[in-house]
Amino acid sequence: MSTASQSVPPPRVPTGIAGLDAILGGGVFKAGVYIVMGRPGTGKTVFGNQVAFHHVASAGRVVYVTLLSETHGRLLAFLQSMSFFNGDVVGSEIAYLNGYTDTERDGLAGLMKLVRSAVRERAASLLVIDGMVTASTVAPTDTAYKKFIQELQSWVELIGCTVILLTSAGGEVEVRPEQTMVDGVMELGIRAVGSRRVRQLHVTKFRGSAYLEGQHAYEITESGLVVYPRLEPALAGSEPVDLEPDRASFGVEGLDDMIGGGLLRGSTTLIIGGTGSGKSMLGNHFLKAGLAAGEVTVAFGFYANPPNLIRAADARGFGFSESVRAGKLYVQWQPSAERLLDKLGWQLIDLVRRTKASRLLVDGIEAFRETEDRERLTGYFAVLSQELRRQGVTALFTAETEDPFTREALLPVHRLSAVSQNIIHLRALERNGRLERQLWILKTRDRAHAPGGAQFEIVAGGLRITERSPLMSGPFDGGSHTPDGG
Repeated sequence: MSTASQSVPPPRVPTGIAGLDAILGGGVFKAGVYIVMGRPGTGKTVFGNQVAFHHVASAGRVVYVTLLSETHGRLLAFLQSMSFFNGDVVGSEIAYLNGYTDTERDGLAGLMKLVRSAVRERAASLLVIDGMVTASTVAPTDTAYKKFIQELQSWVELIGCTVILLTSAGGEVEVRPEQTMVDGVMELGIRAVGSRRVRQLHVTKFRGSAYLEGQHAYEITESGLVVYPRLEPALAGSEPVDLEPDRASFGVEGLDDMIGGGLLRGSTTLIIGGTGSGKSMLGNHFLKAGLAAGEVTVAFGFYANPPNLIRAADARGFGFSESVRAGKLYVQWQPSAERLLDKLGWQLIDLVRRTKASRLLVDGIEAFRETEDRERLTGYFAVLSQELRRQGVTALFTAETEDPFTREALLPVHRLSAVSQNIIHLRALERNGRLERQLWILKTRDRAHAPGGAQFEIVAGGLRITERSPLMSGPFDGGSHTPDGG
């Protein structure tokens, strides 16, 4: 009985660009031809050199041909500030050649002759041609340029050499004939978000494999390009995970009874309230309860840097300094500089995975609205919460409402209640010149919770419930309930 033979895809060649290989499913394919395009300043040359030095570090050999007027000395001088740069391999494992003169004198035939000779003599497994816009301009016709790409593609497939072509593109990216011939096209761009500029990478074509579609944010750092894959396509294929029947205590006497015996393991809880309502304090109790049970915990915040947070918690007897030294509590602070949505998500996920934490406090999720893609937040938090559940993490998010005295429960992220198993509202009332703090359980999914509220106070040791009563005026008496504000 005969069986149909199945073609085996060629091996992958990792780019070494953080995040990009995840988008591509492991890297580009060996002996493939790939176009990287973008306007000046988007990082194409950094991209090409970063891939080249990573390839050399993985025992490969590279020929880097420039069709630009910039000298190699000037190019290498700029590259020396990048951590991937290794001057010891320049001239040996990686050879820089100027193809501008050959191309200007002999056209595409001269360029082809140069790269063939250089790759053969140096036994290169990666070829980078920087400035392909020059090659396209010397081509007499589009057909001649397509013929050049086809000849290059046939030749490198025969010798097993991977090719990256770097070319410029205008504001409106034109689909050129050669893009239909190559194995992949990646576009680097910059878009305006208010007064800021956000760099984005878009894979428009990639033969032989699925890839993560959409616009992926990236930065140019001292390490080179760092790409942050969009969380939604990256995590959407994860299998759903049921909540564990075990309970995680809040660590506040009386509160666990109000929420059905404690938080389900792997659940997401949202605490909302105005400034000074006690949200962070309640979050610290949650972390302390985990530490007391021997769990690893993570505090991920935006508005209180680690020394201040730890010092304030220690002053109330939480003992966070000791837990940090023991490797049981990890505190990560995000500065108020311009933030990227997917960068925040991957930093959070990587921290949880690396520490194997079982409890997480994200203090101040309204900061996610200050990122470049706030319209994505509903789906973003859905996949983030699912991934945390897969990691066995019980998560607590705090969100600030505009008015600490409001009876409204206006969420700062649209439809965030849909991905939260529990919602707790903290608010303050003024009664006869005295501040009264109240706590209400708005939601516990698939479980009963206390029908009434509770009064609490903030004392030297933290948050303490002083009275529970089903007869207290509800948080929506005399006010509107808008749980999913935009």
